[in-house]
Amino acid sequence: MSTVQLLERCSSVCDILTTDLVAGAPPEVTVVGRSGGISTTNRDELRAEALRWGAWFAERIEPGDRVALCLPTSVEFLHAFFGVLYAGGVAVPMPSMVPHLAEYVPAFLEARAPVVNDSGAKFLVTHDDLADVMAGLKELCGGLDAVVTAQMIDAAADGFEPHRAGHADLAMLQYTSGSTGEPKGVELTHRCLLWNLDAITAGIGVEPNDACVSWLPLYHDMGLIGGCLWPLGAGIGTSLMATEVFLTEPSFWMQAISTQNASITVAPNFGYALSVKRVKDDFVRDLDLSRVRVMLCGAEPIDPDVLAAFQDKFAPAGLPRDVILPVYGLAEATLAATFTRTREPVKVAHLEREALEQHGVARDPSADSVAAEVVCVGSPLRDNEVKIVDEHGDPLPQNRQGEVLIRSQSLMRGYFRNAAATERTIRNGWLHTGDLGFLRDGELYITGRLKDLIITYGRNFYPHDIERISQQVAGVRNGCVVAFAVHNAEESTDEIAIVAETRATERGQLIEMRRAIRKLLINAIECNPKHVVLVPPREVPKTTSGKLRRNEARRMFEAGEFTKLL
Repeated sequence: MSTVQLLERCSSVCDILTTDLVAGAPPEVTVVGRSGGISTTNRDELRAEALRWGAWFAERIEPGDRVALCLPTSVEFLHAFFGVLYAGGVAVPMPSMVPHLAEYVPAFLEARAPVVNDSGAKFLVTHDDLADVMAGLKELCGGLDAVVTAQMIDAAADGFEPHRAGHADLAMLQYTSGSTGEPKGVELTHRCLLWNLDAITAGIGVEPNDACVSWLPLYHDMGLIGGCLWPLGAGIGTSLMATEVFLTEPSFWMQAISTQNASITVAPNFGYALSVKRVKDDFVRDLDLSRVRVMLCGAEPIDPDVLAAFQDKFAPAGLPRDVILPVYGLAEATLAATFTRTREPVKVAHLEREALEQHGVARDPSADSVAAEVVCVGSPLRDNEVKIVDEHGDPLPQNRQGEVLIRSQSLMRGYFRNAAATERTIRNGWLHTGDLGFLRDGELYITGRLKDLIITYGRNFYPHDIERISQQVAGVRNGCVVAFAVHNAEESTDEIAIVAETRATERGQLIEMRRAIRKLLINAIECNPKHVVLVPPREVPKTTSGKLRRNEARRMFEAGEFTKLL
């Protein structure tokens, strides 16, 4: 069975729910909600309920109208997503919130309002428990007509004719990570989504009895497209776990893979790191991970030490070797752009750090030089093209660092109602990613972010290097360190600032922790940060998908808004 044919057989994303698209029994979709409750449906049942939602929306929206989805990981999210598309609408996934955290409601609404306003959403779908809270958005969003919950969907699907969308029609707006004050909605057409689903299948294939597990949120491209839409399109079962369940107890991820006999999963680097740190060895021995064949790793800088530690940690559970696939993608390319090959070891380039950071040259280190490790994220997927350019836009040869550009059939149509940002990002058919990297033997290596590069006293540093090293200090919370540059006007240069979360409160311990961070950075990359600030948990700002908001951290630092423990 080949499923690399969705683009030919489907006119819209909704067609992946059609039973005759892939032979065999309709695959099951299992959802583990925030409270741990389990719901199970299959593709036929999902389609029937989505048609009912579609009938309800078809009476209230016109084709092309936007509908915001502010729902947790749940079966209702899938009903709403496909229902909006069946009615000809455009889905706008958004983060939900935990109902009992009432003290955060004002901040939550203020953060969501710019997205609702920018998208021009006519309706907002939310969980029953959040209806009253979300109603507050109507005061902040003039174009929002109503807040909708599953209990209000009282239409019947009998006689309803779904809107027949075409490849060129808009299917969804994926709002990118970053400041919620200036949101940018990535316009994804049905063609974009279907082409990318096909490309993912071409990259990892589909084998008999495959099944997928994902704990990534459905409002994020990697969770929705990679963990949910792709399995549905490939005709395989998938288990969707609320992100909060994984964060509360990371062992549930591996347990789900074991009990569901899953063979495919997807997660960012920090998910693998957290599992290594938090899953007990005694628990590992009771797992069966022998059927795993693909563990995609992307969405953030990949640490080869983490991947090696993960492999060793779960080897007693039968985890096969060489199943972790580093990948690269971004919302503006729908999702997937490059994949490494299955059943091959993770490829790591050992480079001379100074040559890379100061001269943009990727070369092997000498015996007395400081080395940097960069993970290969593979080759371009089906018909994708990747090139590296300098600051003038001129192509660079292999082993030369520059900005990563992508040309693909799944590039976004543009940023919604933002022609200026679109023109800056897509030029002559090439997507300027803002990521730094180099090519070697046709494969891509990501080295950092163009706009995040810190230049201080004539030296270049990558924030994610500083963050990765700093969090190795005992007491520093994993994934909760942010590094950025602050300007020193007197010396006309930037200085490095680090904000790190910790649960420690004793003064002597805090002093030693700060000293250890500096010592480790000096020894590792000859970096001596001017400012090291220790703060309580949940103060480092992050996007809704968990990525660090370095610009916001800089603003908070300069405004004195962090709760300094020392």
